[in-house]
Amino acid sequence: MKKDAEHILIGAYWHERKLTAREFIGACYRFLNALKAISPIFSNRCTVVGDRVVMIPDDLASFERVIAERLVNPDYLYINPDPANDSFTLDSTISSGFIVSFSDPDPQATRETAISIRAMAGSFGSPQSTASALIELPPLHASLVENAQTARKLLDVLIDIWRPEFATIYSRELVRLLDPERKNRRTFGALMYFADTGPVGVIGDTAVVETVGSGGIVVRIPASPPWAESVDKFRTCFERLSSASFLKG
Repeated sequence: MKKDAEHILIGAYWHERKLTAREFIGACYRFLNALKAISPIFSNRCTVVGDRVVMIPDDLASFERVIAERLVNPDYLYINPDPANDSFTLDSTISSGFIVSFSDPDPQATRETAISIRAMAGSFGSPQSTASALIELPPLHASLVENAQTARKLLDVLIDIWRPEFATIYSRELVRLLDPERKNRRTFGALMYFADTGPVGVIGDTAVVETVGSGGIVVRIPASPPWAESVDKFRTCFERLSSASFLKG
């Protein structure tokens, strides 16, 4: 591990979008498999079910069974096709949405070595309802995003699976320098996706912009990690997007 390696986060964010438990579980299954296809470091995930640590199965049927058990909360009232049934089923929705985390099963893993994957989706009922999918790469694995093609593949997985309004690959260290008071809800990164093409008008020549098939844009700042050491390469683009409220969220 490089001494100056950063804490890398890869996140996708969107607002109100209802999902059934089955749809949420299916998206999580596709998400994990797509990540494993990029790198074996995303294999061998586990989750907590009650007071048990359970390894994530490879086949969909077993995966669905484990995650459904993980999601169910007897204290919640769920919405089902049958209005008389408020218990959890695979057809259930809930206004607060569903959340699940996938962790490293190594009991010796620490925040500096373990990869964390979390999905929170299916919330609805309010324009402020938010959802996200987040991957945390500790310094031990930060080199994964040094390869521009691999970084783009990771961003594309988030776009393809979750259809977000915004997605970003960034480091905690870079954000502390650019936005220390966290005035923006959207986190500026070295690689970003906007479902809205509006930012093109303010970015100018401060970044490389590519239109993607979904109709959005991918914004790339040509800089190699550790990004915090090249903060001045990011500052102008950050300030333009922030001033134009495209990082407001």
